[in-house]
Amino acid sequence: MWTVIQGFKRYERPALIGAGLLLVLALFARIMSYPLRHDEQFYLPAGQSLNQWSLYQDINFTHLPNLPLLLNAIFALPGVESDFLLGRLLVFGIWLLACYALYATARFAGCANGTAVLLASLLALNPLLLGPAGMLVTNNFIPIPFALLGLLLFLKGCGASPPSIRLNFLSGICLSLAIGFKANYVFVIPPIAIASLLVPPGIGFGMRMTRVALPLFLGAVLAGLPTLYYFAADPMHFLAHVVSFHQSAHVEYWTANSADEGPVALSFVGKMLLAQNVWLAGGTLLIFLLALTLAITAVSASRDEEDGTKPWWPVILAASLVLGAGLISFLPTPAFPQYYAPPIAFGLVLCALLYGRLIAAARSQVAPVMAAVFLFTAAGALPILLPDLPALARPSKWTGNSVDRAADNIRWLMARQPGNGPLLTLAPIYPAEAGLPLYKELGLGPFIYRAVDYLPPENRPFFRPVVSPRTLEQLLARTPPKAVLVGSEERLDQPLEAWAIRNAYRPVRVALGDKRKKFGKLYLAPIPATGPDR
Repeated sequence: MWTVIQGFKRYERPALIGAGLLLVLALFARIMSYPLRHDEQFYLPAGQSLNQWSLYQDINFTHLPNLPLLLNAIFALPGVESDFLLGRLLVFGIWLLACYALYATARFAGCANGTAVLLASLLALNPLLLGPAGMLVTNNFIPIPFALLGLLLFLKGCGASPPSIRLNFLSGICLSLAIGFKANYVFVIPPIAIASLLVPPGIGFGMRMTRVALPLFLGAVLAGLPTLYYFAADPMHFLAHVVSFHQSAHVEYWTANSADEGPVALSFVGKMLLAQNVWLAGGTLLIFLLALTLAITAVSASRDEEDGTKPWWPVILAASLVLGAGLISFLPTPAFPQYYAPPIAFGLVLCALLYGRLIAAARSQVAPVMAAVFLFTAAGALPILLPDLPALARPSKWTGNSVDRAADNIRWLMARQPGNGPLLTLAPIYPAEAGLPLYKELGLGPFIYRAVDYLPPENRPFFRPVVSPRTLEQLLARTPPKAVLVGSEERLDQPLEAWAIRNAYRPVRVALGDKRKKFGKLYLAPIPATGPDR
């Protein structure tokens, strides 16, 4: 048995490298081949249109501005042919950054290299994150690595002697960036702010303020300048879109239509059931059970003198962040499964910090538990990941390339027709990819269009220009479209298709580049009748 163990240790490094490479490739293949979802019809066009339209006054964006700004910056890179493909590549890069942040945190906590890789792998193998929460160009996963890096830099900055001004300043930048991508990450503020006034405990209050709290605050303000700029430019417009919309029209729309769409929770009981389905299933439950096991072991196991020097405040801070992430998941209404993702990453950070406190004997005791958690998590995730591996050999089948080809085909069909009107569609990715004109009122796809009729009267002046199913025909009477594209939004597409049929637009079957919905319909404007020859 000892010989077998020694033999395994000899090949531990190449085994870790091989398994890690396979996981990275499988993750890349899944992101590249994951079907286009309509949430991306909101975030991608916001970044694509930022050069010509204002986020809040023109296209009525309803979140904080960091993601559109980031997308717009990378779309401006030279040689970019497919914005959508580049967006998916960005998601893959964010995944690598998140796994690195978790790995680096585990190494900082004192975990061995293999343990750090295992904990990072548990993030990449989490079933919730392998679905829409982690695969799409949305604001659900992108904040995670910045929040993790912010916590790591804070732990390192406060662990230095004296506390590092530079690291705490960078920590404030990362944490503020995470919030700017998704407002729900505001949950990081209370635990970190309280900690900045209390840690490290061995220094005076004045030094703690100047070397911890103040640099952290200044970094947060610097990274928060985009949000502060938009707020200062027009506070009422900003608040009406980012705050009031989510408390009024968004809730009212889902209250009226929740039965027609996917998993959504509107009541507290519904949110509890949804949280139970996410947190008490698969890899997420195993992470929390591992954290509980490590906590019990860390508290009860005997500790040697060296281990006794490690402070408990990082563990308490990480546990507070897990609790805050869990509590804020219940705040948005309606709630969707992806809203329950933030505790997963911080739960793994908590595992790393608890494991780092254990002496060698205690680590040996928990090794079978950690191995079991990894094996069960992998058993649930590999059937999700591995089927997409063949996509590595077929880049032409990647969703970004397929959507780009579909957009080119739509542009070619429209170019053969007379007229110069815009493309009417609730899928603005296609005209944006093809460089076709589209209606500013539908620049963010179905999201404002479907909810605008539910706006309270006091908020309506801040949402201009807009169109809804009720006012669609008024818009089209003023500016008739050159073509109408349907097939992505099903029920919401029906008024568009009905208008095209009534006005004798000619249907053409077109590929949409989405393996779930392979085809849609492009209705082309009728060719004007010509008079008799004289």
